Amino acid sequence: WCDWAVTRPGSWKLKGLSLIDFGLAIDLGMYDWQTVFVGDCGTEGFRCSEMIEGKPWTWQADMHQIAATVHALLFGKYMQVHKVLTDYDGFKYRPRESLKRWWRTELWEIFFEVLLNFPTLDFKLPPPLGDLRQMFEEHIMEERLGAQLRVGLMKQTVSMFQQLREGKT
Repeated sequence: WCDWAVTRPGSWKLKGLSLIDFGLAIDLGMYDWQTVFVGDCGTEGFRCSEMIEGKPWTWQADMHQIAATVHALLFGKYMQVHKVLTDYDGFKYRPRESLKRWWRTELWEIFFEVLLNFPTLDFKLPPPLGDLRQMFEEHIMEERLGAQLRVGLMKQTVSMFQQLREGKT
């Protein structure tokens, strides 16, 4: 299916991010919708800005980890963030690493800005992860990157099955 499309069966259904460590997971369904948390996981590189600053958080720990995981895939190292002054609302958090100029920097800047600067709200207002996904899907469609994506996903699938067969997982 070289004409990859978001709506095409199999495009994303069997692909995605698998979370494997729920050591500090919080079941938000167990709490009132107005609950916020204050605490620190204590592990450098895994602490959202709210934890570092002692501010309340809800979704921020998860958002930070999504950003940290993608950062590790892009850069091959753990993400470090820093505060950057802005003209309009004080400051934002951004990764210390600079994006490569040949990457679609406008997409990745939005991605990291949303994930690292999402305001603390109640559970009924989850982060806009669907909007971020749609932004990347539209880019794939506009740039006609479906064939390249298909080849990359096929290589990934073959590699995973080879590792399973060899008992490396």
